[in-house]
Amino acid sequence: MGSFKEIHLGLTRKTAVDDARTFLERERALKGSACALGTDHLAVLRLLVKKDLTGAFEKLVDANPFAAVTGRLCAEPYAETQVFNRQSERISVRAIERFLADHVKVKAPTALARSKQKVAIIGSGPSGLMAAWELSKKGYRVTVFDQARMAGGSLAYGWPEFLLPFEVMEQVVRFFTERGIVLELNTIFGRNITLAGLKDAGFKAIVLATGVGVSTPLGISGECAGGVMGAVDLLRAWRESRFGVDAMNTFLPVGKKVIVAGGGLAGLHAARICVRLGREVLVVLSGSDADMKADAWLVREAAEEGIKFKTFMRPEKIQEDASGCFKALVCRPVDYRVDKEGRLSVVADDETELAFEGDTLIVAAENEANTLFYHTQPGLTFKEDGSLVLKADSTSTELRGVFAAGAVAVPSIGLLETILSGKKAAADADHYLSA
Repeated sequence: MGSFKEIHLGLTRKTAVDDARTFLERERALKGSACALGTDHLAVLRLLVKKDLTGAFEKLVDANPFAAVTGRLCAEPYAETQVFNRQSERISVRAIERFLADHVKVKAPTALARSKQKVAIIGSGPSGLMAAWELSKKGYRVTVFDQARMAGGSLAYGWPEFLLPFEVMEQVVRFFTERGIVLELNTIFGRNITLAGLKDAGFKAIVLATGVGVSTPLGISGECAGGVMGAVDLLRAWRESRFGVDAMNTFLPVGKKVIVAGGGLAGLHAARICVRLGREVLVVLSGSDADMKADAWLVREAAEEGIKFKTFMRPEKIQEDASGCFKALVCRPVDYRVDKEGRLSVVADDETELAFEGDTLIVAAENEANTLFYHTQPGLTFKEDGSLVLKADSTSTELRGVFAAGAVAVPSIGLLETILSGKKAAADADHYLSA
């Protein structure tokens, strides 16, 4: 049984201050992009060097209330800059960001309510919470609704605790509620609440930010066999176990040998959970490991933990045993070829089939936008992939006063882009309400 304790330890105060000072010495030679969220990291570092930790943290979270999360999971700002400390270790601005979020305990600043207008956010994931944060800064009275029993969306249910501890997410959510943002959990949009009902209750603008819901099927025969599950479902069941629900054994029992099909981030997380539970895990990819939709360091850690990867294998069908349960994933080898026109294409070996046997198959290709109950709401329109149709260069839906943010509009975006979309939706909603 592996440990579920957080893998990466944070910085000490001395190291954080020393690293900030050393990094600032290279300020005029920085390369790469600054923070996409607009965080002035150099100003934060200057305050930290002066040992004004509270001021540094307040400067940080004014632009990014997710500092405890982004400091753990996101790419480095100024990524092309190579600055090393006295221990010959590369200085990480993200690690310094995490240090401040983990060690400075202050309440979120409460925005003075200068507006009586109410705004509803549907979904408490990163895009929804960011929209709520920005709108609360502008004085709106914000209520966030979510169907789950814990706020945080994909951060709470999509990242295992050895990468993003449960307690850290509780701390982040508490920071939002201290701001005066109201959370209404265990509330399903389209059932418990509707667009019409929210408008009748006095909400002048609504932001839809329900993220992704289920794993996209592989589209091959046998996916209804017992022991076949989506990566998103396994991650959700694992998180539910924190509430005393033995979902992993009761609803989604995982066999001794697990096959993960697909290179999605959720699949990699599910694989790492399973290996910690003592399972043998094989990840089957249709391309190379470089094609995985996950940062290289996450893939490297998974390999170090004993997870095996089989690349350039395209799933063709699922074999079932006599009882109708998963037995093997049958694949064809694929390779990249250049055709006569010089175009790169994927070609399968139609004469070869390989069967990878196991007890459980986890499907982890793509995720679908969580818009199931949206179809009960008149006026919303959808793309072929199930996501919402928005007006050009806007987060506005075709319904007046209704906006959308995050994966419900663009299912395949990353964490930073998801947070940014919440910020954009808040700006669009503010513009609409101020007109």
